[in-house]
Amino acid sequence: MHASCFASFEEGLVALMKTAGRSRNWLDKQRKQNMWTKRGYDLIQKHCGCRCRKGFLRKDLDYTVPLSDEQVKRQKKKNEKAVVACPGTKLSSSAGNGHKYTNGFVLRQRVSSRSSKNSDSVSSDISASVSTQPFLHRTPDDYLVFSKVLPRHLVHSVHIKMEDDGYGAGDDTRSLVLSSLAANRVSSVSCVLCQRDLAVYDRYPLINGTFYQCRWQLNDTAVEVESKDEDSLFLTAVCVQCLSGSTRVTCRFCNKVWDGRCHQIGTMYYFDIFASLPCCLARLSCTNCKRPVVELDKVTFSQCSTRISCPHCGTVDFHMVKPLETYNIHRL
Repeated sequence: MHASCFASFEEGLVALMKTAGRSRNWLDKQRKQNMWTKRGYDLIQKHCGCRCRKGFLRKDLDYTVPLSDEQVKRQKKKNEKAVVACPGTKLSSSAGNGHKYTNGFVLRQRVSSRSSKNSDSVSSDISASVSTQPFLHRTPDDYLVFSKVLPRHLVHSVHIKMEDDGYGAGDDTRSLVLSSLAANRVSSVSCVLCQRDLAVYDRYPLINGTFYQCRWQLNDTAVEVESKDEDSLFLTAVCVQCLSGSTRVTCRFCNKVWDGRCHQIGTMYYFDIFASLPCCLARLSCTNCKRPVVELDKVTFSQCSTRISCPHCGTVDFHMVKPLETYNIHRL
């Protein structure tokens, strides 16, 4: 299949996944990332049938395009500018491609050409933060909390983020979470709703709950993470108990109960999970004129955590990302 034809084929599958079960709440990037892994292939398999009706199209995730000589040189130069650190392992000047680490996790701190003079200080800071704040490694007993809290039909690798989701799946997310926490010397976080302490693990599931990126620092353990824009984003956590309903969270505008059971456990969302499912028009109101920026039945998932323009007053803001104070929180 031509590359352009295959890209169009994938776009069609992404559109189909928007109406398919568990992938409704995924971003387009997540749908495209998961469609060929076991997390999402069952949702599109019936649309990938061969004309002979005896086989199905499937992408080879292990295939890598051979690099040209110019790309090899560029990659080698890029690797020389990377500071590599691993929990429990000291930095070594000889560390590079081909080195294996016991826990399989590698932190990468990119050093730009502008800051090459400070590479030694960056290396020592990251190494010190990792060695003094190691992340835990899960044992079989650490998984029991999920079976105790979650209903039986939700205890599986789709609802709980596991390591075997496909080749290289989730590495960027895990690296972002652990490197951000390690740089701030944080090895445990607290739930933003019930303040329960949550240990951070070096492998998926990263915590007994889920991380999400928030516009405000809601507690002391919320650390700042890299953002595509100039606005600050903070890594915030919600425990599995609160996601499952042990803490009653209701909207102050309409008194509807917020339900977090649709969110995957043990990973990180690149958006505000409280803004992702608006329950009333008040959650869609402009931060300036207080009029709804979109209609409740026409709001799209991608709009909820992004900066948009109000059609009434023209104010550009994250209108649908409301403060946590707009909820009533009652621990049961």
